[in-house]
Amino acid sequence: MKKIFVLVSNIVLILTFLSAFAWIIKEANNNSELLGKSFDKAIIKWSSFPDKFSRALEQLNKIKIIEEKIKIK
Repeated sequence: MKKIFVLVSNIVLILTFLSAFAWIIKEANNNSELLGKSFDKAIIKWSSFPDKFSRALEQLNKIKIIEEKIKIK
């Protein structure tokens, strides 16, 4: 269960990074005048990553606690 959660969270994290890069490139190609604005939007998106990552770690810790309780019983 833990390995599946870690695998899924890693895949989601990688896909999120790739989508952010693809979005920056798409915006830069659409209109080079908006390049500065697209980077501002990208920075806003990147600023939410630590929060998402910390939530994933919290979920992983909850899974560890549940596994320990099951082992004790």
